[in-house]
Amino acid sequence: MNKKITIGQFIPKKSIIHHLDPRTKIIWVFFYLIMAFAAVGFYSLLLVLGLLFLFLLLSKTKFFELFSAIRPLIFLIVFTAFLNIFYIQGGHVFYSFYFFQITSRGVASAFAIMVRLFCLVSASSLLTLVTSLDDLVFALEKMMGPLKKIKLPVSEISLMIMITLRFIPAFSQELQNITDAQKIQRGAI
Repeated sequence: MNKKITIGQFIPKKSIIHHLDPRTKIIWVFFYLIMAFAAVGFYSLLLVLGLLFLFLLLSKTKFFELFSAIRPLIFLIVFTAFLNIFYIQGGHVFYSFYFFQITSRGVASAFAIMVRLFCLVSASSLLTLVTSLDDLVFALEKMMGPLKKIKLPVSEISLMIMITLRFIPAFSQELQNITDAQKIQRGAI
């Protein structure tokens, strides 16, 4: 299994967060993401980051384990922030080149987007790092139980989520094998 990718991988440890009920963890992630996207100012974004690092410490998860989950998305996060720098106008103009302007509102918006995307990916990854896949799927099925009354196929939805999360590490390993094979082939030509 590819140890560089930790999305969907459970790392068993003895911590307060690991021993919580999986439904509690899911609800925490849900409200945490709402809080991250509702945060408006600089200090509220720092508070959201601080909460993430607090739960990281409480779960005894190392930062590099969490960082390996967001590493594939760093380009997307930076690219989105870069676009926001030029797209959002207003405030003090730092730099102007033809019709491109870097303004204080653009920089603030780029920072907010970076923090929100980082929190989104990190909280989701932290959930899978501290909760076994079976427990996570069982908790999701229990939480969606009332939806059975409106004939929603809750068991099938839970099964699809489990299969998706199970195959992320396998898919990443296969991708790594293909990449290595291409490197070997290019070196031989």
